[in-house]
Amino acid sequence: MWSTRTARAFSEGEEMSQIEIAAVLGVSQMQVSRLLRRVLARVRRRAAEAAACESAA
Repeated sequence: MWSTRTARAFSEGEEMSQIEIAAVLGVSQMQVSRLLRRVLARVRRRAAEAAACESAA
């Protein structure tokens, strides 16, 4: 089974399109899109939390 880390690596490291990632993973482009959207939301949330911790210190 594929993971968010795998899809993100394909997206960022290899500079592949969502369609190309989907073909490699054997899923639909929409699934890749949803996965990458969740990953981006997680990264943004963690960045905001880190910024809040830095400003509190």
